[in-house]
Amino acid sequence: MRLILKLILAALLALTWSCGDDTGDTGLADAWQLFVDGQYAQAHNAFINRLNEDGSEAYVGLGWTTLKMDSLDASDRYFQRASADSLVHGYAGWAITSWLRGNYNGCISQGSFVLRHEADFEFEFNVDVNFQVIILAQAYSYYHLGNFTACVDRIRQIDNSYTMPSSNVAAQLLTKLDQLNIQLL
Repeated sequence: MRLILKLILAALLALTWSCGDDTGDTGLADAWQLFVDGQYAQAHNAFINRLNEDGSEAYVGLGWTTLKMDSLDASDRYFQRASADSLVHGYAGWAITSWLRGNYNGCISQGSFVLRHEADFEFEFNVDVNFQVIILAQAYSYYHLGNFTACVDRIRQIDNSYTMPSSNVAAQLLTKLDQLNIQLL
């Protein structure tokens, strides 16, 4: 009798292993790979398909994907949905989205979250997005809010030799920001 039970158990285990997951769902890693490959429509669908399993992580993927697809409103909504889980790469995308949407206070706040948690932040799925880009977005935000002192402080985090201009401050700051923008992006 024990032999029969062992055979039945072995058969059930073999059946379970052979069936696997035949839903065609290949996981979050494949969704990110589509993003890296620039296949944004496919990445978008893949992240949508991962919402039930991966929640906030999938929302962050949707945020970055829609940002690449120039849908800033959708990107902002996705990053907001993921924000409760405090994912640093989500806040980084949200900071950039906020800057592009003209939500300068949001950019400063979200960027500060990123830099507090990862001072040397680098987005693993696009290494061109790093802590310096976050700092630059904050510097632009301070500029647009008219806080030139804070803008210069942020610029100094990228170029520590920079000093506050003595005349025509707004124009010179904007010139410096644009130079850094070209250099970093």
